[in-house]
Amino acid sequence: CDATLTATGVVAGTPEFMAPELIDEQEATAQSDLFSLGVVLYQMCTGKSPFRGETALATMRRVAELPLAPLAEIDGAVPEWFSQLVAQMTAKDPAERPASARAVVVQLQSDGLERGAAAVRSARGPLRTVRSRRTWAVGLVVLAALVGFSLLLPTTRGQRSAPFRVAGGGGAFATLSEAVAAA
Repeated sequence: CDATLTATGVVAGTPEFMAPELIDEQEATAQSDLFSLGVVLYQMCTGKSPFRGETALATMRRVAELPLAPLAEIDGAVPEWFSQLVAQMTAKDPAERPASARAVVVQLQSDGLERGAAAVRSARGPLRTVRSRRTWAVGLVVLAALVGFSLLLPTTRGQRSAPFRVAGGGGAFATLSEAVAAA
């Protein structure tokens, strides 16, 4: 059994991206989707899944119990404010996560885009540092645009949703963008 895939007849969702409350079979909320997005961002920054286990059950246990190391400690190129945002998004308690996707976009725009642009303008370090800062600035602009665009998509309120579309599914689950847009 591949622990990275959703199996038929079990809890819907990819275990390593499921919020802890979904593992406990609670209702999906915008904060559940923000947890999933935080895991995706964490994986993008580190190059590996933070929760992958040998089995789906082991993966779910890691999601529910394993605290994540701060991104800035793993990779010094990750800005501290971004590390803190991802930590907030991946908090085990939904009440500790951002209130909505809009709040994440606002933080990306206020903290990330301004700091990223300022860092590129004032960079005096080696070319690698300038490229790294430019990459962060461009990445943040793209991320803010994607999350902002998802806010414009039609929504379906009141449905339980999986964090991502299930391959081969008949559309019974809302996509991440629909759930985020409902926030």
